This record gives sequence, C-alpha cells and structure tokens, in this order.
Amino acid sequence: MDINNQNEKCSMKFNGNDHCYYQANDDFFIHISSISNELYSLFMQVTDSIIHDDEILRDLEIPNQFWLRIRKSWIDERKF
Repeated sequence: MDINNQNEKCSMKFNGNDHCYYQANDDFFIHISSISNELYSLFMQVTDSIIHDDEILRDLEIPNQFWLRIRKSWIDERKF
C-alpha cells in the first residue's frame, strides 16, 4: 500500500512501531460482501454459458462423452 495515497492511507492504522494494519468497519464488510456476491453471480452465469455451448466445450477439449454428465451435474447440484 502507498501511504502517500490518501485513499489507501485511510484503510491503514499505525501502531507506533511503524507497523501498519488494515482498518475495517461495517461499511467495508458490507461492500466486500456485495462485491463477492456479484462476482459469484457472474461466475455462475459464465459457467452456465460455457456448459451449454458445444463449441466452447470442444475448444476446451472436453470429450463430448462427458458433456451430458457435466450438464446434468450442473443442473442437479447448482443450488449446492
């Protein structure tokens, strides 16, 4: 982190020994949680698109005898 950058400095605290640690508040955790959920949602959308696209599966060199199993597993286990 760059302590000369005000945005980065605001997320750090110093303990008197020139050691710094990160400071986090409830807003920080809510923001991280929100971003994490958004990334997870994007991951699920992309995975769903890939699994149902024969051309991409072929490009990934996944043998077509596994496609049905992968797709079934994706549908059956998606909520887990």
